[in-house]
Amino acid sequence: MSSDGLEIVVTQLALVKDATGMTELEDARFERDRLVGSFRKMDERREGLELAFQHRDKKPHPEASEEFKAKATAFIEDVRRSPRRAEIELDDLRIELAQMTPEVQAAKDRYAVLAQARTDEIAKSMVPRHRSATAAIANALEALSVAVAAEIELHSELASLVPEFPTSRHLPNLSSDWHQVVLNDPRSTGSRWVRLAQSVRLLDD
Repeated sequence: MSSDGLEIVVTQLALVKDATGMTELEDARFERDRLVGSFRKMDERREGLELAFQHRDKKPHPEASEEFKAKATAFIEDVRRSPRRAEIELDDLRIELAQMTPEVQAAKDRYAVLAQARTDEIAKSMVPRHRSATAAIANALEALSVAVAAEIELHSELASLVPEFPTSRHLPNLSSDWHQVVLNDPRSTGSRWVRLAQSVRLLDD
């Protein structure tokens, strides 16, 4: 097989793997959403029935939320018509919800694992661009640090020459808000950024 043919095969295999991974991820998302949706509907009915049993002989308070009033209206009539049937349904809902909880959590966990794996896979492909961007920031930060330090030094020099009157309108202080980028100060934001970039091996020590 020629090198061109081999490259095509490798590319096709990569596409198949990517499509398979995305299909698995989409399936996991669909299953999670399906289970969560079913669980939520049952839980809303469970909550509504419990509220109805608590308030079946009362009218909703005038200041109660519209959501509460809607739930009370929807379920109180069911409870009043057939309390025993509503009680049985409520018990069944509690049991079913308890049984579903591990399944719902497992579906959430499975989707989270697959989604994180997908994110990590994409992130790995971005590493060279990230390293390049970090290097560009470091170069710009170093140049800015040198320039800011030079401007700060001018004001220090002026103050040392005329201590009684250390400022002048002819030499406005433009670096008062930029001292955090000076790299010779280990407490500066710029220094902390460099140490962080070095700690994750995006910059050489």
